[in-house]
Amino acid sequence: MSEPVTAPPDSRSLTEFREGSGKIDEVATSEASKEAKSDTVSINERYKLQIKREREDLLQIKRINEVQLSMLDALFRLIKLWLFSVILVVAVRAFNLARFELSDKVMITYITSTTVSVLGLFHIAARWLFSKRN
Repeated sequence: MSEPVTAPPDSRSLTEFREGSGKIDEVATSEASKEAKSDTVSINERYKLQIKREREDLLQIKRINEVQLSMLDALFRLIKLWLFSVILVVAVRAFNLARFELSDKVMITYITSTTVSVLGLFHIAARWLFSKRN
């Protein structure tokens, strides 16, 4: 049994094949360049978004810091007023001004509780102000 005889390829089909192959190369090259440009654009977009996010984070940290400092200032004023009231009560009692009388136990309790409250407020404020941020 003999094998079937195939016709030799004609020159016209080879020419069409070469032209089609050249067009495929052109399209592939243009698509590759578009892909490279889109990759470059997406990388640039990522960098821009990352920079924007870092700026927003810094702005948020700055705002938090400003609020903390203003709250600390208000707390410091409150504590100064509180301590001034303790000194005033002790002075009025010590010099017996305005016929102000408190027993020794009441004075000790008042001074002790005020001192503990002031130290506790400073401790809370210091932990809040100097806390570790994520």
